[in-house]
Amino acid sequence: QSRNQCIQFCCRSLTAISPDIVAASKHALGALITSLQKSLPNDLLKTSLRPVLANLAKFDNLTPALLNALAHVLEMLSKAFNDALAKQLLDHLRQWTQPAQIILAGQWEAGKEPEVAAKTIALFQYLPPSVASFMEDLVAVTLKLESVLHRYRTQRNDTKDRTKKVDVSGCGYSPFRSPLTQFLAKYPKQTVEFFLKKERLVNRPHAKLFQAIIKLPEARSIRDELMTSEATNTVINNMFL
Repeated sequence: QSRNQCIQFCCRSLTAISPDIVAASKHALGALITSLQKSLPNDLLKTSLRPVLANLAKFDNLTPALLNALAHVLEMLSKAFNDALAKQLLDHLRQWTQPAQIILAGQWEAGKEPEVAAKTIALFQYLPPSVASFMEDLVAVTLKLESVLHRYRTQRNDTKDRTKKVDVSGCGYSPFRSPLTQFLAKYPKQTVEFFLKKERLVNRPHAKLFQAIIKLPEARSIRDELMTSEATNTVINNMFL
């Protein structure tokens, strides 16, 4: 009973605001998992994590704080989740491809809405390996997000006072590429195979995205995979033969 109470406390503390509390919780939970030499009971995890998971039901509940908390949970307990979470996160991301709807909701600081989508993408790196099958969907929604990014960064009406204008033009960089790359870098072979398919090599948005990705520091494993003879042969076959 006391062990279960410790596990519940550690799980809940993973969602704390204080970095020190989160770090201590990760250490304690890791020690508990090691001592048990097995996965934690699913029923116990569901009970402990219900406050966090309940907020994932609706896209307009997502906040940077909630997504940071979920990242800590997934980092420690990814094996406790299945593909249903990936599907739900993708559904939420598709909401962000409709800027008018997101802006009208008024739930997030003006101009900061894309950061919520970026933090959602970042969660995929912590999901179980089976989530690699969602690569095509995640890349597609990322491309769509980038195509509408400018609509979040423009002068707009203040949702609280329609007589005022808010300038949220900001800078032009995409906040989505780094978290996407962190996910893709976990599966370098599948990533290279995906982007080197002929239909994507000749597709301008896919080609530009891949060129940008392989320049990022997080993409080292992808660059290493690109240097293999297999990848070289694929490029030659798809581009010249």
